[in-house]
Amino acid sequence: MTIRALARPSEADPQAIEELRVRAYELLPDGFEELEQDGRLQVVAYAESAEGLPDELGPWTVEQVEDDWADRWREFHHGRTIAGRLFVGPPWEQPPAGIPAVVIDPGRAFGTGGHPTTLASLELLASLPPGGPLLDLGCGSGVLSIAALRLGFDPVLACDVDPVCIEVT
Repeated sequence: MTIRALARPSEADPQAIEELRVRAYELLPDGFEELEQDGRLQVVAYAESAEGLPDELGPWTVEQVEDDWADRWREFHHGRTIAGRLFVGPPWEQPPAGIPAVVIDPGRAFGTGGHPTTLASLELLASLPPGGPLLDLGCGSGVLSIAALRLGFDPVLACDVDPVCIEVT
């Protein structure tokens, strides 16, 4: 597989950034990840091949990155403690003592717990009193469902239409 990285300075016009997102959805239907690093917004995409991708998307530069993405992405996946009540992280990091852990190694499934909406959901879960049911629709890697179980919610039901997500969860 090939990784493509599309980058633009973060001070770019918000309309231009939104237009790139729309274009990226068209060109990269298997998905992409947005990262902000060193003052730049980057869109990192995983594609079967670079065929059909232009060298530039307006002011965004497209560059091919090494094919070892299947292992290299792990350099960027780090754990974090949520509201002092829960650790969400990869299996290669040691959780803090005494805090329940959600160990996520998503592989090809969506979700490591680092996306802003997932973080907000995790913080909300950690702020609620334990107990009660939870339904996780579009569970991805299962991070929210597993976190809910670790925090004492019961029963928890996780659903997804992607067989990879179901397997990973």
